[in-house]
Amino acid sequence: MKKKPTYEELKKRVEALEEEKLQYEGVVEALRQSESRYQTLFENIPLGIGIGTSDGRALQANDALLRMTGYQKAELNQIKLNELYKQTEDRDMVLKQLEISGFIPGLEIQFIRKDSTFFYGSITLIPFPIENMNAHLMVMTDITEQKKIEEEREKLIFELKGAFSKINTLKGFLPICASCKKIRDDKGYWNQIESYIRDHSEAEFSHGICPECAKKLYPKLNLSNVK
Repeated sequence: MKKKPTYEELKKRVEALEEEKLQYEGVVEALRQSESRYQTLFENIPLGIGIGTSDGRALQANDALLRMTGYQKAELNQIKLNELYKQTEDRDMVLKQLEISGFIPGLEIQFIRKDSTFFYGSITLIPFPIENMNAHLMVMTDITEQKKIEEEREKLIFELKGAFSKINTLKGFLPICASCKKIRDDKGYWNQIESYIRDHSEAEFSHGICPECAKKLYPKLNLSNVK
């Protein structure tokens, strides 16, 4: 016959159970606080962060990502993630690269917002399995302004190259007549200096007369106002 526990033994067991209960409650509280801190960080970080599945379902998205895409959280859960890509084949490429390498660092892709406007995003993806689901974590940065600056810079460089290509620069030694000031070209012909410069640069000439030449050519005229 099994011996009944004494009062002292029962008391010790109750105390042990109370201690286990306190430890369990402490673990639960620590987890709750940890989850609260994680949620605060997740919601307030300026980077767009989301969790999605390989079949295109959005499981979670923070406020920054919602602002970038223009969707409400409930709306984002109702659409397929490939609808966010301007080019749907980009998502297939992303998933294939993720499957091959297991990691996508800073890939620049053009996305489409709810209002059909476009923006550039730099995305980083890593596998993020959840309850046996093939999911991934995405971190996105809106680089639209950066891309605009780059495009404007490339346009400016292109325009400058075009402008420079139209400029003919006079350089080297130019044979010039000491008397009439004609210039000999590379074919041996002598040209008026203004004709030669006009043909080898963007300069255009207009003609006038300097005061010294005016006095020599027209000595009887009052050309004091000639400048």
